[in-house]
Amino acid sequence: MPVWLPLLPFILILILAYVSTIGIRILIHPRFRPGIIVFPIVWYMIASIILIAVHLFNVYIVYRWIDRRNKHFRRVLKLFESMRDYIVVVSTERGVHVKGKLQLLERDIRDAGYEWGERDALIWAILQLIPIIGLPILIYVYHFLNKDFYTHSKMERYVLSSFSSVALEVDPSFKPVSFHPDYEFPDRSTAIYIVATIATLGFFILYWVYTLTKDPNEHFKEHRIMEDKLLEELSKIG
Repeated sequence: MPVWLPLLPFILILILAYVSTIGIRILIHPRFRPGIIVFPIVWYMIASIILIAVHLFNVYIVYRWIDRRNKHFRRVLKLFESMRDYIVVVSTERGVHVKGKLQLLERDIRDAGYEWGERDALIWAILQLIPIIGLPILIYVYHFLNKDFYTHSKMERYVLSSFSSVALEVDPSFKPVSFHPDYEFPDRSTAIYIVATIATLGFFILYWVYTLTKDPNEHFKEHRIMEDKLLEELSKIG
């Protein structure tokens, strides 16, 4: 997802807010012919339509965020299950006894499945439209999107470590596979971000929204690198 796309609704709102103040000034202090007073009325009708469109667009963005979270978590779980099945077959063919470590791998994959439960993208996207409570719900969505990916990334390391342990028993030449040592999904403080948003009169939320797209994008890139290394190592013990 392009990092600028989720920012578009907020940028439009800022533009509308600025232009709307001009309309209010014209309405209160018309300096030109009396007909100019029609301009603010027409403008606010148009602005209302645009604001509705902005809200609907934000519903789409939240849906996309949660949907890609679900698809990624689902895909990684299938990947880990396929890795487990593959190493079971190879260990059986080679007559290598790895039952104990396989049980640990099974446990880690099972725990990952529990942790990576799906969230209803459509429901969470629509809930933000509810008056009064819509904003707190949206903030909670921002919260769990970051925390879910953060715990997901940590759990992935555990599973990859367990798998590497089994693979080394099957083939000592296997090189343990994981993410780059310097990479870690950012654990962003929701409380600090809320305070920063209030302190900056809402402007900080633009950066917050930016991170909700950027952080997963970088995680997906790291995943591609890790998976390429994994496939390379698996091909050696096949």
